[in-house]
Amino acid sequence: NGCLTFGPRVVEMDYLMQRSDPLLRLGRHHLVTLSGKYPSSAFLVRWYGNKLLCVDSECSIPNPLSSYPRGRPMPLARGAISRAIMAFLPRRQLERMIRTNQEELASIGLGSSMPEILDAMRSVRHAGFAIAHGEVTPGVVGVAAPIFNESTVPIGALCVTIAENETDDDRLISIATDVRNATYEISAAFTNYPKTEPAEQRPRRFA
Repeated sequence: NGCLTFGPRVVEMDYLMQRSDPLLRLGRHHLVTLSGKYPSSAFLVRWYGNKLLCVDSECSIPNPLSSYPRGRPMPLARGAISRAIMAFLPRRQLERMIRTNQEELASIGLGSSMPEILDAMRSVRHAGFAIAHGEVTPGVVGVAAPIFNESTVPIGALCVTIAENETDDDRLISIATDVRNATYEISAAFTNYPKTEPAEQRPRRFA
């Protein structure tokens, strides 16, 4: 009928990728721990090129207000995840992204000029995490921190989202501390992570 469909080989490739992805393997138990501690959703996000892609998630509430299954792209200029990544990019790359998304960044209150937005990003970098109120989903607070491997540029982020009415300032500080500490642990674990996987775990080439 002329429609493009993805067959079982793609499903198998995704399974093998999940088994071999160090970000997912190192971050999975932190998703479970964080979503178990707070009535929330927790996400692992991969940064590549100029895209944010959810690679894993865990939820502890029956009807989450925010939901990003594996493979779903995330907003680039809105939300805690975006700022947690952008704030740690090299200056030239950060300025390029700000120019591309300046109108949207201004609309969420980060400033109307390059210096003002850079100051907002500098605050995130100093804190080690970003907090966003209702920027992606109304009524939801997001808390995110960057994840690094051996590089000084983030490879991804860990985020917890929680309903605004389920939190207060003290709880937000607790969530932010836990998220930041989790990303410290994940980033540190990359240093000792094996550079190659056993042969049987490597995704094979598909024709």
